[in-house]
Amino acid sequence: MANVVLGAVGGVIGGPFGAMIGAAIGTVIDNRVFGTSMRREGPRLQDLSVQSSAYGVTVPLVYGRTRVAGNVIWSTGLQERRTEEKQGGGKRGSVTTVNYTYSASFAVALSARAIRSVGRVWADGKLIRGTAGQLMVAGRMRVYRGDEAQLPDPLIEAAQGVGQAPAYRGLAYVVFEDLALADFANRIPLLTFEVVADDAPEVPVVAIARDVCARAGLEAVGGAAADAVRGFAIGRDSTAGNALRVLEVLSPLYASEGGTGGVRLADRAPQVPVVIRQRDLGAAAEGESEPRRSVARAGEAMVPREVGLAYLDTARDYQTGLQRARRLSAAGGMSERLELPAALDAHTAKQAAERLMARRWRRREPMTLTLPWRYLSLTPGDAVRLEGETEGAGALWQVREMTVEAGRVLVSAVPVSVEDEVSTAEAEPGVAVPQPDVPHGPTTLHVLDLPPISTAMASGPVLHLAVAGESEGWRRASVAISLDGGFDYGAAADIPARTVMGVVTTVLPPGETACWDRTHAVEVALLAPDMALEARSEASVLAGANLCLIGQELVQFTTAELLPSGRYRLSGLLRGRWGTEAAVSGHTAGERFVLLSGAALVPHDAGLARLGQTLLFKAMGPHEALEDVAAQAVVLTAQALRPLAPVHLQGRRDETGDVHLSWVRRSRQGFDWVDGADAPLAEEAEQYDVQILSGGAVRRQWRVTAPKAVYAAADQTADFGGLPEALSVRVAQVSALVGPGADWNGQVSF
Repeated sequence: MANVVLGAVGGVIGGPFGAMIGAAIGTVIDNRVFGTSMRREGPRLQDLSVQSSAYGVTVPLVYGRTRVAGNVIWSTGLQERRTEEKQGGGKRGSVTTVNYTYSASFAVALSARAIRSVGRVWADGKLIRGTAGQLMVAGRMRVYRGDEAQLPDPLIEAAQGVGQAPAYRGLAYVVFEDLALADFANRIPLLTFEVVADDAPEVPVVAIARDVCARAGLEAVGGAAADAVRGFAIGRDSTAGNALRVLEVLSPLYASEGGTGGVRLADRAPQVPVVIRQRDLGAAAEGESEPRRSVARAGEAMVPREVGLAYLDTARDYQTGLQRARRLSAAGGMSERLELPAALDAHTAKQAAERLMARRWRRREPMTLTLPWRYLSLTPGDAVRLEGETEGAGALWQVREMTVEAGRVLVSAVPVSVEDEVSTAEAEPGVAVPQPDVPHGPTTLHVLDLPPISTAMASGPVLHLAVAGESEGWRRASVAISLDGGFDYGAAADIPARTVMGVVTTVLPPGETACWDRTHAVEVALLAPDMALEARSEASVLAGANLCLIGQELVQFTTAELLPSGRYRLSGLLRGRWGTEAAVSGHTAGERFVLLSGAALVPHDAGLARLGQTLLFKAMGPHEALEDVAAQAVVLTAQALRPLAPVHLQGRRDETGDVHLSWVRRSRQGFDWVDGADAPLAEEAEQYDVQILSGGAVRRQWRVTAPKAVYAAADQTADFGGLPEALSVRVAQVSALVGPGADWNGQVSF
């Protein structure tokens, strides 16, 4: 007895990398592959969403474009990096902070058949690699497409030893090197990948069926329809028959035994059926008086009232979607739900559900025929039509099962119709919450050696780091510092927010520093199109609002006028703020503009030992390597520690010819004008360097401990040969940490 069942197409699809596949049609092939006691489930939607690192877990077979999780096949474990940041120094002591960061290097198998590329990548559901191919977190990713010529990954080979690392030929996988784990609770996150296989994002269903059969060692012929899906994946150990059953939901795919033991595929029932003559219907067996022929009708309670198809929605980053087909007029009935590991749009999924519902209801009336030997050539999948006026005549039937016994051919068939394979249903995928998929782009870094712009007094040479990017996708930057001319770099800061910055496009003329500059204006082009400046009242500006750095001058503004060009015109200025009056002149077009009010500045204490040295800084986005970024050189001048220039210098000559000089000191500890109180000294001791100049050369220099000095008549005669009518004087307050600060330099006449 031979038993041929269309639904019994069997075989194992899977193994550790999904490379071992078997399939069969017919009793002989069934026994060859797995006998009668093995049970394996077909591919399901959830098989694609869970990442594993267990040995022997199946790696998906990927077709078209879809999203899969894969399997971790190699890892170094967590890698710990220890960094020290020293703050303070000198006589006030220092504080050393030790920080630890973690990363991991590992490989993830994606597909047990070759792919074309890897698109987007998600970590714990968050997009970390966009369509442009840039990682949005620190680290590197390499893609191996699974061809037969690929070589071992150099990182794996370095860890395993030369000649000891597998090339994983035939397996598509990715390698992450030093993937930063700070955003994922210092663990390897759940990673899912958009994988692209075959020649295009869409792949014919028949092409998938042929590949499944070929991996089972069976030749598949036929099947020329163009029904296609965006993507499909077989994500667990499965039989070829189970995979074909899932494909049948997506397309009217019929599989049957071929003439040479292979598989015959058809996308629709043949249009030219085999006609069963009326006289051949119900052939009686020997010893029987009545022929066998029956049509059974299942009750409505046995067929689905609703069919739901779960799928990967291409309009929502492959999140699970659900489309339903309902027959509300049916009494009772069950609800059927199928999970399809297929990437579809909502329309295609809805139409597939409608077609499946139509097939379920039409096939609730199967027919059993008893035919003579001449119909032994029929095979499952063939279409037949009954001749005559008998029940079922004229309809199209598909052979589902055949049994040969007692000189007769027993045929089980179900009604089919081309009408069941047509659906024009439409559906919406629902509201999606898209994740930004814009390239991170380069980072602009400004290392600012600022005067003390806060009320807190600096105790060490602090540099302020400001970063931003012009791309809409810019999110963060890591800043590295080199203290040895670029030979070695260490972590300086990880900055997760940007500072509003740009360049000035017009020259800011010199202006008054003791009152409002209502005459001059300057135009600014901001770095990113979504950056903005806003106007503030004079009271707000006097309270500290709208402080910016233009070149080396600290400026505040009340008015920010947005021009048609997208630039801003700033006016209503306060100039030379916080002791930067020396930078009021000498501005140029194209110099830097940094908004300091509300900025995400990150302080970096370089240490007093580095005073006067050149430091190198690099700012890297998540996708950038240290060696790919140009260094920015900064000479550490410790502006925050340098005393401000004295003001209001006056001189008078007494009756003996001595010159009495006096001035008013300023403090770097605060700029508030408090009535009835002197500004704090902010230095260990009060002392000043006084210089008398002639033609730019220093004629005499001495140090005093009060804001006054006497230039004796005898010294004037020694320096100038007499008593000059005017003197060129330079006065600077002295810091015990960094020496003389900014100076007052001018003429004193008598």
